Amino acid sequence: MISYRSIRRGLEAFLPFVGQEVLDLRKEAEGDSSFSSIKEDNTIVTKADELSENLIRNWIQGQFPFDGIRGEELEKKDGDTARTWIIDPIDGTYNFNSFGKRFGISVGVVEEGTSQCGVIHYPAEEITLSASQKGGAFLNKVPLMVAEGSKDLNQALILGQAHPFPDDERFRENNKKQLPLLKRVRNEDLDWCYVASFRKFLFGHASAILHCGATPYDITGVVAIAKELNLFISDYDGKALDFSKDIISIVISKYKRLHYQILEILNSKR
Repeated sequence: MISYRSIRRGLEAFLPFVGQEVLDLRKEAEGDSSFSSIKEDNTIVTKADELSENLIRNWIQGQFPFDGIRGEELEKKDGDTARTWIIDPIDGTYNFNSFGKRFGISVGVVEEGTSQCGVIHYPAEEITLSASQKGGAFLNKVPLMVAEGSKDLNQALILGQAHPFPDDERFRENNKKQLPLLKRVRNEDLDWCYVASFRKFLFGHASAILHCGATPYDITGVVAIAKELNLFISDYDGKALDFSKDIISIVISKYKRLHYQILEILNSKR
């Protein structure tokens, strides 16, 4: 039987190596106009994204050859087991490409629709967040503690923002749902890196974080960590997250009552 605790430890050891490889490649490629390009969906990809995903895929396939793999940059691999690994080789590519520090590498493992393990490594800051089902959550292998926020919706700080492409049909409905909430509560914008925003949520005084149009790559590792911290997680309809979708709405809250208050506003008739 697979041990998610051992997978977590393996990823904790391996992802810093991947992180150093992408930092080295970025340094070598300074001034290289071919280092980054624009994908069909108008997002940026770099040679380092591809290197990162290839390294992680090779590591997975070497140890778990029958598992499925879904990565942001390369073709999906169907597996013969109930497990699927979901890879974001670099979340925050714009910041990474601009030689910033706010980016991360995220790997999560989903089994039977549940995120069982997640590891997020922030290469430029040498920080790793990790968790495995019933195995705890950690910051650089030390038990992770979450900062408190306000339990009062009227005083709470929420991380979230109107979607920058509100007319895109993939985001339109959930973007409309969240606008009354964002108008009512104190809020701050997400970074152009969801795993960076998640870390800000954990260690700052925000009480909730939401995203109307996340991808499975953005959130699979995040959700594994949030679960082990006993945070409250759902989509905008209050349902369990479906990692098979391409676009997923997500709310993570530090307090149960606050979570339900947020859902009530998201689903109120307008």
